[in-house]
Amino acid sequence: MIRSRCAADLLIDGSPTQAAWLRWLESVVTRWPDRVNIFAWEIYSEVNLTENATEENGINFVERSAAVARAADSSYRPLTASLAGVGY
Repeated sequence: MIRSRCAADLLIDGSPTQAAWLRWLESVVTRWPDRVNIFAWEIYSEVNLTENATEENGINFVERSAAVARAADSSYRPLTASLAGVGY
């Protein structure tokens, strides 16, 4: 079965979309290791607005992404992921 590449697929562990996104995230972090003007990495913005997001798959995605970013960043910059406002 071929799955579509949509934002909801980012939250499916092991999906081709998530794997491609994690590779992209790693490439971004490793591309600029010596840039002192990069203070932190934002893993994802408003993850709870992603189609089919649940607390469980959102947390799993952010934790998996954080592990990739931490492993790629020799400067150990802070990481963040945001949620949309209350009530969404």
